[in-house]
Amino acid sequence: MVSIFQFLLIFKDIRGKNNLYEIYGEGGLIMKCYVCAKQGVDEEAVAICIICGMGLCLGHVFKEELLVRDVIDWGFGEEKITYPRTLPHFICAECKLAMEQRKKGSQK
Repeated sequence: MVSIFQFLLIFKDIRGKNNLYEIYGEGGLIMKCYVCAKQGVDEEAVAICIICGMGLCLGHVFKEELLVRDVIDWGFGEEKITYPRTLPHFICAECKLAMEQRKKGSQK
């Protein structure tokens, strides 16, 4: 297990190689958008991709709505329910393409 001191040393070393994080105030960190950082742009992340964990700015984030479904077994049969409210989740462009590819493959 890594102690907090070892983590800070590792973080300091990583921070010098890629500036995906910025020190903010006392001990606070701001995550940077990964896509913008690769392009040389300094933009703060506002969301994290739920699939790959990439930090994303408003220009690179996609908001998806996930249906909330349930199956209730009444003892004499099952009832499938889709609830009216959805669960929002944020994904990056690469994961969105991968998920759409998966959906297209299952429709054939």
